[in-house]
Amino acid sequence: MTVYEVTGKLVLNPKAHGPWCQMPYPGHPKGCPNFGTVSDCPPQVAMLDVAFDLSRPHWFIVETFDLKRHMETMKAKHPAWTDRQQRNCLYWQNGVRKRLRKQIAEFISFCPLFWTMKPEAMGVNVLQTARRLGIPISTKPHDTVVKIAFVGYPR
Repeated sequence: MTVYEVTGKLVLNPKAHGPWCQMPYPGHPKGCPNFGTVSDCPPQVAMLDVAFDLSRPHWFIVETFDLKRHMETMKAKHPAWTDRQQRNCLYWQNGVRKRLRKQIAEFISFCPLFWTMKPEAMGVNVLQTARRLGIPISTKPHDTVVKIAFVGYPR
């Protein structure tokens, strides 16, 4: 299990709580389709500092995924696939989420903590915070994908 204490190192940014979700990306000209429709996405979800007590300890739990190896496997199975098809998250993301949920369950089994697997939806600048902690993370990963959950005490 990879856990980082983020107490005092957390970077909050209100733009992460909505405006970034509405930025266009390939196949989604209006931004994320979950915006305004999913309960743990903006604008339904609260800002992190409203939902969590940031005066108490809080952590990032990190799960990594070897995207490069996955793409090599997919290329062997499907030689005609494009790079984008090989890296498509539909084929690997649920497994990474499952492993991350398992780590969270282990971590909180001894203490009544709350968690979110979408800290950016609650206004956390995950990239900046992760970089402060020395977590190797990239906006467009080529080799390794990093999935981060936030764990802390409820307000």
